[in-house]
Amino acid sequence: MPTDVDIAATYPALARPVRWRNTALTGCHLVTGPPDTTLLQSVNLVPFVDDRVIVIALENGHIMLPGGTREAGETLLETITREMEEETGYRLRTCHPFAALECVSYDATPWRPHLPHPAFERLVCFGDVVPDGLPTNPADAEQIAHVDLLPVPAAVAVLRDAGRPELADVYRLAADIRATDHQLVDLCVDGAPRCR
Repeated sequence: MPTDVDIAATYPALARPVRWRNTALTGCHLVTGPPDTTLLQSVNLVPFVDDRVIVIALENGHIMLPGGTREAGETLLETITREMEEETGYRLRTCHPFAALECVSYDATPWRPHLPHPAFERLVCFGDVVPDGLPTNPADAEQIAHVDLLPVPAAVAVLRDAGRPELADVYRLAADIRATDHQLVDLCVDGAPRCR
């Protein structure tokens, strides 16, 4: 398993500040036990279908990592299950948290009252998924233009070409941990929750 020290050397885009509209990625650390939920604003997933991964594109052209913001009272598993249904139409079979993206908001107030602010984290997981219909694409959410299933190197190239090297490194890190680590923390296994 990589260490936090390895991130700067092997996944350099996760160790450099990146501005995302009204927020910024300021760092990344590995999650090796049950996630600390006190700073978690959102949950994202690198979804695997065998050895390929899902990458989503919004109608505005942005290439994204599936996932999103926790609703008030949601568990981590409920958040990522809902987000996968909304954005990809795929259902979780397994979900393994592996990193937290450290972020800061430049807004004066939190986006929603229950969310941590201005410092917050985005939990990043990887997991196996299966098709379960079309994305529900709710009207009040970012609109998904297409869902692509790609080999990991192709997904990494697409993300880099789209100007998202930090997401390319998230996918690389997920694939590397998935290939080597056999003592993973679970949020769910075949739909059974392991985290509140």
